[in-house]
Amino acid sequence: MGRPSTIDIMAACESYWRSTNVPEEVIPELRTQLVERMQRGRGPRANARDPRRVAEALASRHRVPPPPTPFESPATRANRGWFDLLPAYGWLAPILVATGLLMLFGPKEAIVDDTELWRWLWLGIAVVLGIGEMVTSGFFMLPFAIGAGIAALLAWAGVSLPIQLVAFIVTSVVALLGLRRFAWSDREPSYPVGSKRFVNASAVVLDTIDPIAGQGRVRLGSETWGATTDTGSNIPPGTQVRVVEVRGTRLVVEPRP
Repeated sequence: MGRPSTIDIMAACESYWRSTNVPEEVIPELRTQLVERMQRGRGPRANARDPRRVAEALASRHRVPPPPTPFESPATRANRGWFDLLPAYGWLAPILVATGLLMLFGPKEAIVDDTELWRWLWLGIAVVLGIGEMVTSGFFMLPFAIGAGIAALLAWAGVSLPIQLVAFIVTSVVALLGLRRFAWSDREPSYPVGSKRFVNASAVVLDTIDPIAGQGRVRLGSETWGATTDTGSNIPPGTQVRVVEVRGTRLVVEPRP
């Protein structure tokens, strides 16, 4: 069985690119780079049994890399088991334990009328702040609502007012830190995708970059890229350059200072 012709190889590569969701506007330049590789003896004809390897080597530069960590929405987080939620809400456990101990063994208020007043006051503060959190969001009022709720529990148990105030302050601070950390971890990470991940990367010029002739190659990591420049002058081999942008399948570079 003879080797496939150049036309067959090109057709196979183009079919592979389209089937793997390579942007249509990129395919013409990939075809040009493929021809250049074949002329240098590095293309699919050098490995005719599996020309897709070279096709993938060219197309992989346009794949979207996976995010560094998977994003988990609040809805998804809410559906997880209680055990998985412990890192997010574990700070609440010692507060509840301390509240229970204070309700049982804390010093009691001698004047019942004052206790009755603070019961409803703390409860009212907790309700108002809780409603305010639902209206505004952002986890700013919720920690103080939790603190007021804990103080209300202590007031209903007859614990003295100074203990209620301390519990309100401590609980509010701990809840603020815990909820802020949880809210920050729920933000979707931002990271460069596709060819943008090469911007500001360093490369080395292999072949003279001639912007007028449209020629030039650089080595970026373990890959060889076609390159051009908007500086208006040639860049000789061996020059350290910085990637400014990716234009089609060519890197736009400039010499590093």
